[in-house]
Amino acid sequence: MQKQYVAVLLCGSLITAWPAKGQTQNVSPAAEVFIGASTLWETTPLHIRFTNPGFDAAVTYNLNHFVGLEANVSAFENATPGATLYVDRFRLLLGPHFAYNANSRVTLFAHALAGFTRGERCTAGCYYYRSPPGPLAGAQQEGNAFTAAVGGGVDVRIFRFFWFRPAQADYVHVFFPRVLVSPLLSSPENNLQLAFGFTFRFGRRKE
Repeated sequence: MQKQYVAVLLCGSLITAWPAKGQTQNVSPAAEVFIGASTLWETTPLHIRFTNPGFDAAVTYNLNHFVGLEANVSAFENATPGATLYVDRFRLLLGPHFAYNANSRVTLFAHALAGFTRGERCTAGCYYYRSPPGPLAGAQQEGNAFTAAVGGGVDVRIFRFFWFRPAQADYVHVFFPRVLVSPLLSSPENNLQLAFGFTFRFGRRKE
């Protein structure tokens, strides 16, 4: 279901972004800020899947019409508080941002980001002292993990400085430390993150 959903979004974005005859390319902004809602499909090394809602925000400074530098921040609700494996809670990533102005109303983009994810897991004490669905009362352990992400999306113009992002999809590779002796649990997580929201553009990049 997840793969079909992503495929539909990407196909729709490509069809929308196809340059119309006679249209001129859009002028690139000097900087842009994205704020939106996000959903993380988190897959652990044991193929246990969590779905965590959250938000996604990014600031991009454009070096020219095609390449920029992006700082991305994500935060997620822990929808599985009893999990003994790490669950993503906060993420900070940096990296290059590539944009293609298909026409005056649509921009396609891609990015390759790296940074860290902070997660938390429930130790054995949580099972003894927690009373679902209340908050955790037992011991919790936090950990940091190197993270790499690749993905992209599409922005659609509403006004000159105000754009709508209907789809952004990222493959997120997270390297949390092992929590048990088994080497299987030291394997990285392979996650899918989807987001949508609004982009605010500032200034104009000179020709």
